Amino acid sequence: MRTFILLFTLALLSGCVVSSTHPLTKPDTGDNTLTGKWALHSDTNETEYLTITKTKKKNILHFRYEEAKSSEKDKIMEFDGHVSVLEGKKYLNLKPTTNKNEFPEGYLFVSYRVEKERLTLMLLNPKPVQHAIDSGNLRGRYDKEKFLSDTLITEKGAKLRRFILDHHDELFGDEGIFERVY
Repeated sequence: MRTFILLFTLALLSGCVVSSTHPLTKPDTGDNTLTGKWALHSDTNETEYLTITKTKKKNILHFRYEEAKSSEKDKIMEFDGHVSVLEGKKYLNLKPTTNKNEFPEGYLFVSYRVEKERLTLMLLNPKPVQHAIDSGNLRGRYDKEKFLSDTLITEKGAKLRRFILDHHDELFGDEGIFERVY
């Protein structure tokens, strides 16, 4: 199993991150099941931790993602974000609070579910987003001349939400399954 941070880091380094100028929804929904410390164990006996805490702002959460053995700043990623619930499906709208120059502008969307003591996070796949932009079904942009390119969704509101829901299964693939530590 590839580690989740490795997948995320590779996406960042390769320029394959999908971001959006607009969140899916306003931060009017909270989800207390997310708060706590979560661990992802890999086949290489490495552990990654995701700590999720509430902030002083209503329904805004803070996410701290790090490798267990690392004290290096580049191995720690932090985000603030909020939950969007669309027809029973749950999404995170995340904005980086550290290493901002390594991330594209806007919000990163991550699909998630919490089942018992497990948190599953699924990253957004750029290919179906780029296809929708090319076919005129979604407003956005990416550099078509590059083999790997960051993608920026500029669609907003109901049309953005409908796109995410209608294409959920093809949009969200690579997943990391975390177990609750506390």
